[in-house]
Amino acid sequence: MSRPRQRGFSLIEVLVAFAILALAVSVIFSLFATGLRNTAVAGEYGVALALAESKMAVLQGMDAARLEPQLQEGSFDGAYHWRSEVRPAAGDSGVAGVALYVLAVRVSWGGTARSRSVDLSTLRLGRLP
Repeated sequence: MSRPRQRGFSLIEVLVAFAILALAVSVIFSLFATGLRNTAVAGEYGVALALAESKMAVLQGMDAARLEPQLQEGSFDGAYHWRSEVRPAAGDSGVAGVALYVLAVRVSWGGTARSRSVDLSTLRLGRLP
């Protein structure tokens, strides 16, 4: 007399399937968390870039007669710190009463362990002092 074959999965097959499923779910959650973190960092960069562009617009809007070497610093709500600098361009001799200036803006944020920054710079003509 032969016994009918039982159908179904053995305990080892079920355990292997659960292990594979657990591994796949942990990888998916890890990817999801990394995506959220990257989205937050991209948002911070966007805010810093907008703030840097705002400070650069102020520097570019200065009257050419008032353009002179200067350094300014400050912060936006304590989270983003900015530094703007106007300096003569290297090698510029100031021909015909006109000088070339470098306008630079840096916006930085984050702690000392994860400090990030956005830098903008451009050139502008101004009058010799």
